[in-house]
Amino acid sequence: GSKVTLDLYGDNLLEIALSDKASNALIQQTGAINAQGGTVLMTAQAVKTAVDNVINMSGVINVSSVTVQGGRIVLSGGAQGVVNVTGTLNASGGGGFVETSGANVNVTDTASVTADQWLIDPLSIKISNSSDPSYSIVSATTLSSSLSAGTSVTLQTSGVAGGGQDNHGDIIIADSITKTGSPDATLTLLATRNISFTGGSGISASDSGKLNLAMTAGSGFIDISKNITTNGGSMTASAGSD
Repeated sequence: GSKVTLDLYGDNLLEIALSDKASNALIQQTGAINAQGGTVLMTAQAVKTAVDNVINMSGVINVSSVTVQGGRIVLSGGAQGVVNVTGTLNASGGGGFVETSGANVNVTDTASVTADQWLIDPLSIKISNSSDPSYSIVSATTLSSSLSAGTSVTLQTSGVAGGGQDNHGDIIIADSITKTGSPDATLTLLATRNISFTGGSGISASDSGKLNLAMTAGSGFIDISKNITTNGGSMTASAGSD
């Protein structure tokens, strides 16, 4: 982008935003940002026709706090943008929240995300440790680690049911999600269209912590063909057709 706005309000809010007049918006964060108990907001939303709105996050963002409510981290690529997370997002503490949203959101196995709540909100999602250009890829390893630490995760698609490429609104679990550790956590899957399990995938919880699982397929089906173990947690599944 040709213009960057960096606002330091003095109220624990750090906002980094690319001008909405930029033809291509890129934010690359490789260092460390510390705003304990505060909010870090990164947005890369260029003109509506741009396809190169990208946030590459490989550093550390820390808004955790042991004395006040945990902070908020929002990485937004906009309706057509891309968010790539390979670094550390830490919003631990009561009420800590992380959002990673965009048309395409990729979270690798090198990423670490800790919060009370983590929202992942692209067009379509594949939970996998392998790449697939037709989906946003969320590492099953990273997702498992977040749940094991007590982070409740919501994966929500915004694609159009029946759309092509990465715009179909599906959630596919291609590699196993395994929660260990004592904190309870909730995994919520909200798909525009279908939710399905492939390969050797499954969902399991062990040790003393429960895993609550909620699955909703808005206009399609839920195909549960693999083992699911919640270790005493609740499980709900609902699917409908428009």
